Amino acid sequence: MFGISAGSRTTNTSQNNLVLGITGGSTNACFGGTWGTETNDESSDTTAAGTGSITSATAADEIVNATSGSENCHLKSGAQAINAGATLTLATDISNNVRPQGASWDIGADELISAASLIKTVNGLAIASVKTIDNLAIASVKTWNGLTNV
Repeated sequence: MFGISAGSRTTNTSQNNLVLGITGGSTNACFGGTWGTETNDESSDTTAAGTGSITSATAADEIVNATSGSENCHLKSGAQAINAGATLTLATDISNNVRPQGASWDIGADELISAASLIKTVNGLAIASVKTIDNLAIASVKTWNGLTNV
């Protein structure tokens, strides 16, 4: 079983794919087949190939929750996939967030949104609206003349 397989079609391209947890020996792998181009992929085994690819990643280090039945495949803070992707033509991620949020794209379908990216400063006034990300409520914060009102 493969997470993603190109078969023998050497014209296929794989970029920014995050494949974790495919186990079971030589016939089970995250990436399989012969790819025409493969860059900036990430796998939990050693099959992610090409420039910018990451291997031997663990789900616990990359996504919010890998527990069966409670999966939350959003990237977690500190994941290797953050800012490690190739720039593609899609404007948004799977949650409709604009890409990139950081220095470059994140690997995978999700772009990490940090709390800091929600805060805007206008004339020295820090303003953040209430927003829920991965079941975490980010409260409204306003600062006037050094005083903070939450």
